[in-house]
Amino acid sequence: MSDLTAIMDLIIQYCTEDEIYSPKRIQNLVHKFCDFFNKSRRQTFFKLLDMRAATVRILKEELELQERQIYLDLEKLVREGFVVKAAPIRMLKKGRPPTIYALPGYNKFEIIEALDRHRVLSTPVYAEVKRITQLILDEYLQDLQRMHTFGEIYTGEVMVIIKKFQRGFRPSDLYNHVLERLRENGVQISQGRGKVHYLSEKLSETLSEAKITQLLKNGTIR
Repeated sequence: MSDLTAIMDLIIQYCTEDEIYSPKRIQNLVHKFCDFFNKSRRQTFFKLLDMRAATVRILKEELELQERQIYLDLEKLVREGFVVKAAPIRMLKKGRPPTIYALPGYNKFEIIEALDRHRVLSTPVYAEVKRITQLILDEYLQDLQRMHTFGEIYTGEVMVIIKKFQRGFRPSDLYNHVLERLRENGVQISQGRGKVHYLSEKLSETLSEAKITQLLKNGTIR
């Protein structure tokens, strides 16, 4: 379905729900909204249709758009009535809560979910997880795939890379989050050490066999 068709379906639904069946009315809306929905605004709105509620920070993570552009598009969507700003929810932590943009008729669970995701994305740990995940995707996955099934990496290999490249975090704090992001990027995660010795040598990592066994035993590497 094209973007234009999707917009048309939304407009017809909007008209039907308001019991406005006039073809002329629909034509006017089509003209107005097709001019209104430029490329970035379509991307922002369609992503919000999928997510139901989100902050600018969340949408920036999902879309290849600048934060300011997303904010401007959301504000225009709010003015046209396609999107609303959700009522603030009391937070346990001090500080001003982020603005949650949502579809009309949102529920509090959608807002809580968006708020939780925003908190995760705003933590220093997440930035480090994102950096290491991208490092694996860009520099190590292709090399390892010569020895594995295409798109596959082993948990032991992930831990070796984390231990080598983490900056100020415990590897155990990053490990599960990196695995999750790798899965989101279509990488198959297999349990076990894989080519740990190969990686250790390549990265000049001095992980002894005893240390690897210990990590496997205590569940740090599964």
